[in-house]
Amino acid sequence: MDGEALEAWRRKDFQFIHSQVGLQAAKTMQSLSGTLSHLSEALCLSDQHGAAYDSSLPSSPPLLPLQDQGLASALFAIVCDKHNRTLMDQGISSAHRILTDFDGAVAQLSHASRFVHNPEYMGDDWGIHWLSGRTNNPWNLERTPGGSSGGESAAIAAGMSPIGLGTDLAISVRGPAAQTGIVSMKATHGRVPMTGIWPRKPRRFWHIGPMARSIRDLKLAYSILAGPDGSDSLSTVAASSPLMSNMPDDDKIKIGWLVSPGVGPIAPEIRATVEAAAKALRSAGYAIEAVRIPELEQVPPLDIFLKLHINEMKPVFEATTAGRHDNEIGPIARSMLGTPLTSADEFIKAEQAADRLKDGFAKYFAQYDALLCPVLPMPAHVHNLTSTEVEGEQVDGIKVMAATVPFNVTGLPALSMPFGFSRGGLPINVQLVGSWYQEAVVLGIASKLEMLNPKRYEHPEI
Repeated sequence: MDGEALEAWRRKDFQFIHSQVGLQAAKTMQSLSGTLSHLSEALCLSDQHGAAYDSSLPSSPPLLPLQDQGLASALFAIVCDKHNRTLMDQGISSAHRILTDFDGAVAQLSHASRFVHNPEYMGDDWGIHWLSGRTNNPWNLERTPGGSSGGESAAIAAGMSPIGLGTDLAISVRGPAAQTGIVSMKATHGRVPMTGIWPRKPRRFWHIGPMARSIRDLKLAYSILAGPDGSDSLSTVAASSPLMSNMPDDDKIKIGWLVSPGVGPIAPEIRATVEAAAKALRSAGYAIEAVRIPELEQVPPLDIFLKLHINEMKPVFEATTAGRHDNEIGPIARSMLGTPLTSADEFIKAEQAADRLKDGFAKYFAQYDALLCPVLPMPAHVHNLTSTEVEGEQVDGIKVMAATVPFNVTGLPALSMPFGFSRGGLPINVQLVGSWYQEAVVLGIASKLEMLNPKRYEHPEI
């Protein structure tokens, strides 16, 4: 059940829904995470947001005027903003400095359904937090929900909250969605303002994106978030821009799909799921064919990302950890602090390589409307795994981002959505990518693909 369906149900018998969701939340909290802070406000998407709804999104349902009660499930969410810092106040690994001024366009959802489980520096790959411990995957408690938005994805997958929010520097919205079988999207870079997000420095790659259990709810959240706020210079295209309204008819949409090469090693189950999604889209009347993108094979996106990212992030880490004892600095921070800065010459080469990668995708999207590809090389793995073998290659916490980081480097919109399960019963997501500012195309295809998923109503047994 998605958020809008829950709201319709709530209107029929709010008290019943309230009590049932309360029981569900109480049942799942202990299994998903060790320690929870105090609960916060309910989701309140009032009538005023109706004007912000992007009418260009295909088959968009009318925005439901949710009254002051908000969605019942959000009563059990945690909101972490400048008024409610929860775990931040504990000063663990300098997390108290993060999100101390959570304002701007993202505040549109700051009262929304959000279970914020903050790993060290918001950057933990597997959902581990020093204070509250391990976050578990609701599909299998021995598996990770991913990171760094793993707490968010676990809560949504478990039915604790219908809509959430995350930041995506390289994988952190799309990866956790794939590991827990929910939907998420990072829009075109700058489409959603970064105002209020800490730290501000790595803005070239950082994106903000909604997370939900259905494409319908994802559209709803995106329509609220998208558009400039007058504070973020990288967010300049209005929601009503003509760039957002060029949605071609289904029979005129051309899609390419790829599994390799260019996105790292991919496990057979993931490969089969992407191929199944391609066949489903073809059966629905879309023109779709296997493709290769030369620049994606020739230009290493992960290498570009790491060389540019370190020079922007390391000074922030140094300033934030100044005066801290070694036992207060976590492994991600230690790794960042121990990595040498990229030389000016190598930095310029990386910038030029990023431009070549963008050129390659510009050529691709001159011929195709969308790209279908994997999100992750394998389904959710066991906790604390540092490396695993996929197609004869070792995949660690860096290489796991091979299929997601190209779209941070290029700034292209990319959506993660479920379309299958592994032999072990773990969800497998596919990734839909569009040209710059063509979120409407991506969401339109995703809506159709969601309906073609024979297991779209599957949910974890809690």
